[in-house]
Amino acid sequence: MLVRDIVLDEDGSSHVRLDRRIGGLRAIGADLVVQNDRFGNLMAMHRSASMLSTAAMPKKATFSQARARRIVGEAFPGGTVDKNPEQVVWAREGQPRLAWEVRVSGDSADGTPYEKHIIIDATTGRQIDAWDDIHTAATNGTGRTLYSGNVTLTTN
Repeated sequence: MLVRDIVLDEDGSSHVRLDRRIGGLRAIGADLVVQNDRFGNLMAMHRSASMLSTAAMPKKATFSQARARRIVGEAFPGGTVDKNPEQVVWAREGQPRLAWEVRVSGDSADGTPYEKHIIIDATTGRQIDAWDDIHTAATNGTGRTLYSGNVTLTTN
């Protein structure tokens, strides 16, 4: 386990988030949160439900790092694919399995930027999951101006 971050509450209690390593690989979805009171006494531990045995997991990837990059590059033409995908253990659901985390960035057809994480199964080459670090949303609000008072603002 490696400490990802520590959050301190106003009352002095802490929440320590730990990332699990399996065979030296980061395990996505197998994290642990430890809660301590202000004196450092253990109050609770919360773990991912998917921390199952890795005994059945292949020890070596069938798909190379370069092949995982190609798969993502073909899915996102025009995007910039990270040169060094990370081999990880995918443990978010079901039996843990070897995977490649490939990052790709670029602009969508409408001009919206993206910074995606694509998870590729390291034995089948199929996409397991994906998420974007950039989130967008339209909203309305109010702005205060120097000369016109309050004005309605719409962002998208």
